[in-house]
Amino acid sequence: MPDGAPDDRQTIQDDHRRVFDAVHDRDPARARSELQGHVHRARDLRIAALAREDRRI
Repeated sequence: MPDGAPDDRQTIQDDHRRVFDAVHDRDPARARSELQGHVHRARDLRIAALAREDRRI
């Protein structure tokens, strides 16, 4: 498993929980904001993972 992967998974799970909570609370503006934040963080996590993998080659 790549370095940082467990923390990355926890970050993603936390993001999902915040999105689901906003949907459950019927707060579309918050849900949209949480989802946009998640998309950006997930992109950054993937880029970081690729950079870590690239350094191993």
